[in-house]
Amino acid sequence: MRWGILGTSFISETVAKAILADPGSSIQAVAGRRQSVIDTFAEEFAVPNKYNSYEELIQDPQVDIVYIGLPNHLHHTYILESVSANKHVLCEKSLSIDLEKSQLIVDAVTDSEVFFIEGLMYLHHPLMTKLVEVLQDNIIGDVRTVSGQYYADIAEFVNPDSKGAIYNLGCYPVSLLHLVLQTSYGSEVFDGLEITGFGSLSEKDGNICEASMQLRLPNGVVGLIHTAETFGMFSEFVVIGEKGSLRFVTNPWLPGELNTLELTSVDGERQQIEVTGDGDAFYYQIKNIRQAIEQGRRYIDRPAARLQDSFEVMSILSKWEASIVDYLEAN
Repeated sequence: MRWGILGTSFISETVAKAILADPGSSIQAVAGRRQSVIDTFAEEFAVPNKYNSYEELIQDPQVDIVYIGLPNHLHHTYILESVSANKHVLCEKSLSIDLEKSQLIVDAVTDSEVFFIEGLMYLHHPLMTKLVEVLQDNIIGDVRTVSGQYYADIAEFVNPDSKGAIYNLGCYPVSLLHLVLQTSYGSEVFDGLEITGFGSLSEKDGNICEASMQLRLPNGVVGLIHTAETFGMFSEFVVIGEKGSLRFVTNPWLPGELNTLELTSVDGERQQIEVTGDGDAFYYQIKNIRQAIEQGRRYIDRPAARLQDSFEVMSILSKWEASIVDYLEAN
């Protein structure tokens, strides 16, 4: 599988390492904006084809699949160009920065024959397979509350056009909440959801830099999410059911070779479940994508994000953002 990489940032380097770790994959081309950075990237990862133009890389006949490691506001443009060029696509999260652009992506991919997936890499790890297994076995009973927090001091590194913490970090706990509730109740559970958001704006770029959300479903289930990109490095995710709870002891969004879940029964008995892996989430993401394409599939089954899953997550993120904007305008 010959990859072309758009962008030369830290995340592109991380994905490049995962590509080289997969025996069936190679990096054929890289494109960026600064020649010196492109040259350094190409030398480090032994990339033969170098471009100053994203468009030229997409048209390279030696590239089978395009990885889009660019800021959020550029995702839809290069997804559409890649799909039009009949290239398979792995695009970084979030899918885009609004529902209008996301719908354009859905329409284009649906009308094509290419493979597409959003880069929610953690969903490919065996840790998420174990999560789904626990939920399907009804070990904690019917899910009633889901809560997640993700904080990381990344504000100085992110592009201001990426629209802030909701799309840079909030996509992680929201996509995991989406997986939990979809597994427990089916996709229809999101019909009629209500979202209340609170947040604050960055003095630097005017984006939402800290955000809280309460999500309420018609069946009474409640979701609570908080994220911030201006302080800390902290992760927490808990699922509470009628017979017990499930908590991620290790970071659910950066799983590695050793990961831990903790089950607590209603009488307080605790059980830890260790989930091992052969590598990190990026390793599994690349491997799963290659195998899917080799098998002629256009998507990967759950727990990975299918196109409609990505769109549903974007819908939640967009409603969260809109609720915060309404709150700030009223106060």
